[in-house]
Amino acid sequence: MLESGGRILTAVVGVAVLVATLIYVAHGILTQPFSPSNATDTSIVEQPPSGDSNEGGSPGYPAGQGSGSPTDGEAGGPGPAPVPGPGPTDGGGSTAPGPYTETSVDVRDMVGPLAVDVTVPQVAGGDPKIAEIFNSAMRAALDARTAELDSGRLTGADGAVVHIGKKVISGALLVTAEDGEGAVELADTVVVNLDTGTVMTLDDLFPDVGAALQRLQDLSRELGPSTTAAKDFDGNKVTAKQATFSRWLATPDGMRIYFAEGSVAPSSYKLVRLNVPWDELSDVLDPGITEAVRS
Repeated sequence: MLESGGRILTAVVGVAVLVATLIYVAHGILTQPFSPSNATDTSIVEQPPSGDSNEGGSPGYPAGQGSGSPTDGEAGGPGPAPVPGPGPTDGGGSTAPGPYTETSVDVRDMVGPLAVDVTVPQVAGGDPKIAEIFNSAMRAALDARTAELDSGRLTGADGAVVHIGKKVISGALLVTAEDGEGAVELADTVVVNLDTGTVMTLDDLFPDVGAALQRLQDLSRELGPSTTAAKDFDGNKVTAKQATFSRWLATPDGMRIYFAEGSVAPSSYKLVRLNVPWDELSDVLDPGITEAVRS
């Protein structure tokens, strides 16, 4: 009986000690001052972009950018200011071409036994495609001359882009062919229509070529004495054939014709040049081409 009572007493004392301990601990927590360092930090800190130190930029933006300028590819901002263009354009986004200018290229070559030393008229600027048409046609004229000759020399520095108009470009290739028997002057001409980009022929000038050749024959016989051949110009040798008038240029003053050396005057006069005013050809010219050749 005494043993059972002792066990009960011991249990009661243990419970009392446990309760006292809990009361003491609770009292310490409630009476201790609060410090931020004792709390868990749950705030979110925005980190700057990784990489360089953002020199020259605003916080959180790449260098060189401010907070009001979104980076490339981002939406929602005004973006960078547009860069001014190169100037007036032709409507297709490219810079409008400038004017055509006269230039030349020196051709020095050996074509078999033939020595070539010729200055070929050329143009630069303007529409590159049309410039190339003119330049290629002038070079083709030289190639045709070299193909005709077997040997000797082909020289010439007097050729020129004779006229650059609003609607046409005219050029003359003047060369001298020399061999053991002597020398002869030769002329080749190129006229390009700037509207169509084509090399013009007598068929382009005259709807009725036969009637136009007859008119050119009559005018040549009438105006021949005004050329360098003067009274030695033989109008009877002027024939109404395309070959007679195939070397021609379009100038504002008229149709400039080169007669082959020896064809209408003694060879001592070399090439004979005749200018036929456009007004004298007005009734045989194609009305659609008149403005172009006069420009």
